[in-house]
Amino acid sequence: VKVQGYRIELGEIETALAAHPDVQQAVVTALPTAGDKALHAFVVLRPEAWDRTRFLLERHGLRRMPDAPRRTLPARPEAEDYDRRRSVRRFTSDSVRSDDLQRLSASVGTTLGVRILTRRVDGQATGTLPAYTVPDAGTARIAAAAAFLIVLDAPANKTPRAALLEAGAAGQRLMRAAQALDLGLCPIGVLLIDGVKMLHAFAGGVPASETAGFDLASMLREQCAALLPPWMVPRQVHFMPSLPLSANGKIDRGALKPPVESPAAGSESSDALTGKVAALAAEVLGQPVQPRQNLFDCGATSLHIVRLQRKLAEQLGSRLAVVDLFRLPTVAALAAAIAGEVEANAVDAGLARAARRRQMRAPVRARGDAGASP
Repeated sequence: VKVQGYRIELGEIETALAAHPDVQQAVVTALPTAGDKALHAFVVLRPEAWDRTRFLLERHGLRRMPDAPRRTLPARPEAEDYDRRRSVRRFTSDSVRSDDLQRLSASVGTTLGVRILTRRVDGQATGTLPAYTVPDAGTARIAAAAAFLIVLDAPANKTPRAALLEAGAAGQRLMRAAQALDLGLCPIGVLLIDGVKMLHAFAGGVPASETAGFDLASMLREQCAALLPPWMVPRQVHFMPSLPLSANGKIDRGALKPPVESPAAGSESSDALTGKVAALAAEVLGQPVQPRQNLFDCGATSLHIVRLQRKLAEQLGSRLAVVDLFRLPTVAALAAAIAGEVEANAVDAGLARAARRRQMRAPVRARGDAGASP
């Protein structure tokens, strides 16, 4: 097919999607949009992937022992940091400040061997990382994008069980310390250095997004971006229980259409303000946008965001800045912010963190100026 002036072989995109271990079948098609076509991927997940998600949602007991009562998970904690503390699987290309990395390493508090392998750290001459291997392909991509790796190894005088318990406790401290420093960590299952298996390891860096958690659709688009040129990355990924078949048993590509979201009564979709924001977003992007769709998944660029911010200000009296639209990248979130339903600290959290980081850098610059020649 031809999309935006490029000739595209859809089979290459389907092969890139099918390389993900959770994908059973993938079909890509080009659907018409305003003035051109856009690539849409329709994906069927493997049964075990659905089972894994279903298992997590069922909140099974902590441990099920024979002839023992079932122990259920406790109620959801109300602590403010409960939702913030997570494994970060996407990192920006920003460098990590060396003093932040020093504070993070100081939090380990363990007798285990600790190695920090740096790739992008301010104020340090980054050397060549030792030859390491991560057998899992998905985790290997996370490690390759990280600014640094933290590797724990067991000393000879510890039993394997004692070393694992100590590594678990050290990992908890690291995750909490990283959150306080606005950094992200992702535990790596198996990491080998020069062929030797390490006890435990973490990939770390600056989180790529404050609002986006683990999203399989985004992961699949990132996988395509790593294997294919930008114009071959699907604009949207849709998950389906099965693909439609024609009368002769072949995939009916003509029946592949994006699912239409049916809004519930009283929901944000039926709100007049949400409808106005959705209409402006559709006008800017040249295609319909559902309230909870990520604008960037719909093909939005920074230029689209600037245009949308201007339209929101001119037609709805919005006071949101361009940076706010990057932090609230859905129609529903923007409508809520315009209506005053989002507290100011939710919008300004990123700016406050940036101000703290600038304040922390100030003493470093002051010391450098003090040592300069008059």
